[in-house]
Amino acid sequence: MAAALAIGWVAWYRLSLVTPESNPQAYWAREGQIAYARLPTVPVTERGRIADAVQGAPYEDPGGLLKGRGELVGSLRTTVAEYLQARLNATSPEGYARWMEERGYRFLSDDEFASRFRPLEYYAGLAGIRSKNIREIFAGMWSFAPSAASQPDAVCVGEGATTISIGEARVGVPFSTELRGSLGRDLWQGGSAATCTFWMRPPIQREGVIRTRGRVLAAKVGIIVCVPNSGRRPLVISAFCDPADNRWWVDGATVTNFIGDDRVWTCPEF
Repeated sequence: MAAALAIGWVAWYRLSLVTPESNPQAYWAREGQIAYARLPTVPVTERGRIADAVQGAPYEDPGGLLKGRGELVGSLRTTVAEYLQARLNATSPEGYARWMEERGYRFLSDDEFASRFRPLEYYAGLAGIRSKNIREIFAGMWSFAPSAASQPDAVCVGEGATTISIGEARVGVPFSTELRGSLGRDLWQGGSAATCTFWMRPPIQREGVIRTRGRVLAAKVGIIVCVPNSGRRPLVISAFCDPADNRWWVDGATVTNFIGDDRVWTCPEF
């Protein structure tokens, strides 16, 4: 016990010495933990509270893209709320995949996956399985100890715990708007970001919309999540809108402003 306290004190002391200039990643991670700790939390099993948090999140639309189009804001909130409710409460990879497929998503092809992340063989090796089947590798990674340990068990609620940013991506110009909200850009983004492995894709992709239309309406929805035996961290869900039917699709997840030396795997599987 004494040894653990000593190690914790040393870690705190080292963090207390950092400044935005000397180590911005560590500094904003520390400041983030202080700010996130003030937010009340609810277990992920309280699905209604997750929906309330997303439905009540303030949104920024600096380009006025959704001016007079309140129904699109509402459908974005509903899409992301339902996705978070399903993913954060999923108890098995098969159940999560089934939920996604029932809504039109499908697993990436081997080539699609390799172009976005790494070859499937890499993840099969991590999971310790002999398979070339993406479903089996996904299931193996779901149970991969560091990945499973990063599964959130609660979300933060209240003012500042969720925020939304609206923008667009165009040919040669990706959607790069950063979340700000009442916490501010530095506490949402900080100096670190990790793209989570997103194993499935919508039936239409944002790149395809951009090719045919020249641009696509996109959004980021941020929520502070709590990971057991680790720090709280922002989880940012990416979505885009299919202009053919004004339907929003979730197509990515990112974890930001996390503690740089955190031994817990940064992202669960999505």
